[in-house]
Amino acid sequence: MTRESLKEMTAAAATYSHCPAQPIAAVDELVFPSDPELVAALQRAWQRARWEPIRVAP
Repeated sequence: MTRESLKEMTAAAATYSHCPAQPIAAVDELVFPSDPELVAALQRAWQRARWEPIRVAP
């Protein structure tokens, strides 16, 4: 990802275990509009993801 490629994006979101759909409002001076459809799609995908237990090696 480069600064130039960011200009081609219409929305942005971060995904991680605590919050599967965190909209990103801006990167530096480049502002991204809110996109409820993107957030909803990420939340649906997260709900369908199967959890796998963490296995600790002995």
